[in-house]
Parts: sequence; structure tokens; C-alpha cells
Amino acid sequence: MRIQEVADRLGTTARAIRLYEQKGLLQPHKDADNGYRRYTESDVDTLRRILAMRELGMSLATIAGLLSASGRTAEWADHLEAARASLYRQHLAAAQGLQALDGVIAALEQRSSVPEQAMLDAAEHLRESRLLRESWQDRWDYDDVARRMEQEKGLPLAFPVDDLSESAYEQTLDVVATRLAARPGELGVDLGTGLGNLTGRLAAAGADIVGIEQSTEMLRACRQRYPQLSFRLGNLLALPLPDHTADFVACSFAFHHLTSRQQRLALQEIDRILRPNGRLCLAGLTTAVPCDAATTDDAPWYPIDTAGFMTWCAGRGLHGEFLPATASTVVMIGRPLSV
Repeated sequence: MRIQEVADRLGTTARAIRLYEQKGLLQPHKDADNGYRRYTESDVDTLRRILAMRELGMSLATIAGLLSASGRTAEWADHLEAARASLYRQHLAAAQGLQALDGVIAALEQRSSVPEQAMLDAAEHLRESRLLRESWQDRWDYDDVARRMEQEKGLPLAFPVDDLSESAYEQTLDVVATRLAARPGELGVDLGTGLGNLTGRLAAAGADIVGIEQSTEMLRACRQRYPQLSFRLGNLLALPLPDHTADFVACSFAFHHLTSRQQRLALQEIDRILRPNGRLCLAGLTTAVPCDAATTDDAPWYPIDTAGFMTWCAGRGLHGEFLPATASTVVMIGRPLSV
């Protein structure tokens, strides 16, 4: 078959097919005499799969990875997880864009004149939000940490913290689980789940738990340890969950990876996924380095924005508390006033 025949058969365009060829996704035979492409049924089947993946919102890079994985389940899972996380980022950006556009239209209706400044301000706000979401970095290389743990056949702490002993770490997780008081039938979310140490504690209370982790290797380790639980690839700045999903959210020793601006965005994301009267519990170190020093190798942690946390609690009508868990750790919880 020639290219236009294939395009007509599958409801696409010759231009799109040529793009997929340029990207190496499709490699039809070319006639040596005239250079015309000749497509076999196998090529058509490959193109059908490509078009299906595009309909699911997958990037060309993701599609290339899936085609090369050739049915290898673990690799497919990694690529599909990444595609879902990417779609959620796009969804959040689109939702924010719609909200901004609604505001500009409302300004137009009220003033009966073109609100150019309102449009420019909305666009700048969207740009800043997009750049902030894109600023996420894994400064520890948790994929490498997970691989080393697998080689060592051990389960050490998921990050090197000189001031935090293993016993203090375990005790802090116990405090978080106790304070959240998960109940059967509830849906909870563990952000930055790491090895699933807190996730397992929360699930033991009978709640349904979803662990969110930005490292594919950590996710693989979690699924091996807790095959009955649900885990998703994502980060704190773009949570891969629908609005108003969770009864509670937990996050242990992850907020210190975020700048104060990123922490405020993470709290907005938590606010988005929490149900009314939902509760939040954060755990972190009592000592933190100043923000201006936190970009150096010697000072890799940012202080948790306690004022931002209390403001967030007040905005949701929650009671905010700071509780010392150990000599080196603190637990912050926001819960309904009636609880």
C-alpha cells in the first residue's frame, strides 16, 4: 500500500505518517527504483498502535519507548506511568488556564471594554505557575538510591540525614500514623512514599492508600514490598489524582526538598485532592538550613514553611498543630476543628 491509502484507511494524514517515520516510529520499505514507500499489514498494525497511543495523549518519546519495549511488562509500566503523570500536568495547566480565561471574560462583561491588562496578568500568572511546576528536581537521584539498596539487600533510610537516627525516623512515622488515625473505608495518600514505610503503617489501619513517588525504581521496590497497595508516579507539584479524592494526606521527610514557593504550590495541590474536612500530616526535621544556603551540597534541605502551613490550615478551616515527635523531628497536622 502507498502512504495515502494507509492514511485513508486509518483516518489520519500522510503528513502525520511521515512525521512518525522521521521520528523512527515507523520504517516502511522504500522502492529502490522510485523511492516510493510501500506499507505492509505489519506497518499498518504498528501505525494503528501509534495512533491509539496518540489518542491517549502520549508523547512521541513515550510511544517510541513503548514500541521498543515490545511487551516487556515492567518497561511498559514505567512508560505508562510517565505518560499518566504528564497528562495530569497538562490537565492541571489546562484547568488553571480555563479559570484564568473565565476571569478575563468576566472582566470583559463587567467593563464592556477589552481587559488587556487582566489578560496579560493572567498569562504571566500561568507562566509563573508552569515554570514552578517544571522546576521539580530529584537532587538525590533516588533511582540510584533504590538500585543500591537492592544490591545491598537492605532497606536503609531513603536519604542521608546525619541528624536523624533510624529509631527517630521509625518513631516519627509511628506518630504520623497515630495522629492521622486512618479508618477502614477511607482513602489516604502518602506523598513521597519512598520505600513505603509510612504507606504500610497507614494501610495496616484498614484504609485504602495510594503512594505517590517520583522515582520509578522506588516505585518498583514499593510494589514488591506491598503488592496489595496502589502506587503512582508523580511529584508534589503535580499530584496524579483527581480533585477531592483523599480523606487524608501524609508526607514524611519530603517537604525539605522543596523551596518555600514550591511548598506553597504543593499545599495547593494537596488542597485540590483533599475532600472537605480532609486532614493533612507532615513530618520533618526540627533543624533546617536557611533557604539561601540550601542549594549547596553541604546544605541540601529547605526549612518547612511553617507560616505557610498555618495559613493553609486556616484557609481550609482546619486546626493546625506542631508536635515534637523526637528530639530531631516534628509532626505538623491540620485537621477539622470538630475532630
